[in-house]
Amino acid sequence: MRIKIFLLLSLVCISTAIFPCGNSYRRSTNTDVYQKGNSLDIFTFREGFNSSSLLVELNKLADAVKSGLNLFEDENDKALTYMRMGEYNKAFEILSRLEKEKPNEYNIIANLGTLYELKGENVKALAYIKKAVALNSQSHHGSEWFHIKVLEAKLLGKDNGWWKSHSILNLNTIQKESETIISDITYQLKERLPFTKKPDVMMAAILNETGDYLAKHKKQEQAWITYKIGMEYDADSSFKLQEKNYGLENYFSKNNIAPPDYNFHFIKTEDLLETGKDLLDKGIDLYTKHQEKVKEKQLIEKKKANTLWIIGGAVVALSLLAFFSLRRKN
Repeated sequence: MRIKIFLLLSLVCISTAIFPCGNSYRRSTNTDVYQKGNSLDIFTFREGFNSSSLLVELNKLADAVKSGLNLFEDENDKALTYMRMGEYNKAFEILSRLEKEKPNEYNIIANLGTLYELKGENVKALAYIKKAVALNSQSHHGSEWFHIKVLEAKLLGKDNGWWKSHSILNLNTIQKESETIISDITYQLKERLPFTKKPDVMMAAILNETGDYLAKHKKQEQAWITYKIGMEYDADSSFKLQEKNYGLENYFSKNNIAPPDYNFHFIKTEDLLETGKDLLDKGIDLYTKHQEKVKEKQLIEKKKANTLWIIGGAVVALSLLAFFSLRRKN
């Protein structure tokens, strides 16, 4: 039981903000590879990270750091894992120390920008992300313009209502081909969606804007998925995403196109620890109910046995009484 409690308490809730990109030296089981082209078979997102995997990664990185091999890279990745677990102070302690050692290392600078955004310090976040882009303009395949747009939008200080009628990404200002823009947004959303709690007006606005762009460029199936995800973030249906999807479904019907498999393209991440906890709780509950039924059955059987003894005793008593009554008469 102590181990169970320790593991559960170790997994702190993930960030409530739109999460910027993380930069690691190792491949993580919690991230996706960038793929350009965005055919429907690779157009997938995840609802959240697997906390169990994060804990495994943290333990592996801790062991690697202790071994002294690739210390700098492993320390950076350990900080990133802490960020994904919501342990911002631990992540900052590592990254601020590494920055002093390597002030122009892209991954460290970019991760500090990410961390400042998570902590709500968006001015510092934007400064670090811009410095990171200056160090490596092609990081994340040149998609960091998206990150900068989001931070600039946050720094405007507008309330949620503002984003229901104003653009965050302003895609018409991006000097890239539409296919590249779509690939960039896809990459960035894959990074951010797992960290963004629902509902979230800014995320809903971004998904609405992205869906409109996809539909404009004849990617109706991807647009349908994007709008569908957006509905989960749009608590009061401000962007009327359901109505937009009805229109796309009419298009699918007229053109004999099967609607996309939403559960395939937006994966509801199963947390193994949570699943294990649920199964354990259910198992305990079933065992408890089973034990209660066993006790109830035993009680019923005991009552039956007692009743039989009482009846048997009464029969014996009546038999003896009849026997002695007959003897007296004789």
